[in-house]
This record gives sequence, structure tokens and C-alpha cells, in this order.
Amino acid sequence: MRPPPTPQTTPPTRGALYTDRPIYRPGQVVYYRGVLRLDDDASYQVPGGRVVTLTALTYGNGSETRIYTGTATLSAFGTFRGQFTLPAGAPVGEPGLSFPT
Repeated sequence: MRPPPTPQTTPPTRGALYTDRPIYRPGQVVYYRGVLRLDDDASYQVPGGRVVTLTALTYGNGSETRIYTGTATLSAFGTFRGQFTLPAGAPVGEPGLSFPT
């Protein structure tokens, strides 16, 4: 006989994140939006009220530079939005905005 499955305390999360445009200059405002769901074996749940931490990095000249870290609170629908200003001295490179799932 197989043992019963062990219940998982928190289902894994799935999310999507996007910005208002693909390219920015130092000193410009980045507007972002995202959505997060709990993936309970093909049954998605909304994790409203949860706080997510976002990190923006830029990759250039063979290094990675953190240019923003902030938080956003999920709405009752599991969505979030926000903005931040790129530092005037931000290195030029390929930027990335992410949050842990």
C-alpha cells in the first residue's frame, strides 16, 4: 500500500509581471503591474492581501546591479501595481524586474 499524500501547507505560486514599456533611461519612472496565483494542482486560488517583494536588476558590463527593491500588497483579486524611479546613475544594460514565486 502507498502511504497517503502529505498535505502541502502552501501551494506553489505562479505569477506574471510586466512594465508599461520595454526600455527606460536613467531618471525615468517605471510603472509595473503583476498578478499572482496559488497553483493547487490545476486549481488556482487568489492570495489576496499578501505582500510581495520586488527587485529590479540591470545586467551590463559583465555584472549585475540592484537598482530597486520594494514591496507591493496584493489586492483581493491577487493583482498588484506600483512604480519606481530609476536612479540617475543607474548603469546602462538589460534591466529585469522580478518577484519570488
